[in-house]
Amino acid sequence: MNAFQHKDQLLSDFYSSGYFPNGRTEKEFNTLKHLINCLAVIVFTVICTYLTFFASMVWFKIYVSLVCAYLASTTHFNLRSVPLVETAKKAFK
Repeated sequence: MNAFQHKDQLLSDFYSSGYFPNGRTEKEFNTLKHLINCLAVIVFTVICTYLTFFASMVWFKIYVSLVCAYLASTTHFNLRSVPLVETAKKAFK
C-alpha cells in the first residue's frame, strides 16, 4: 500500500507543479547499441516469419500454432502466470 500512496503523491505533485520533483538528468542515448538491438529484433522476426510461412519445417509451424492457441486462451480467460524467478525465491527462503 505504501507504493500506491507514494505514486499517488507523485501524481498529485505533478498536477500541482507541472513536473515531477527531484528530476534527474538523462543519460546519453547509445545509438550504436540500440541500432544493433533493433536490427537483431528485425532479423529474428524475419527468420521466424520465413520459417512459419515459407519453410517446410512442420515442427516450427506446430510450435507457432500452439503458442497462438495458448496466448489466445490465456487472454480470453484472463489467466496470469506466476513469474518463475519469484517462485524460486520464495521456495528457497
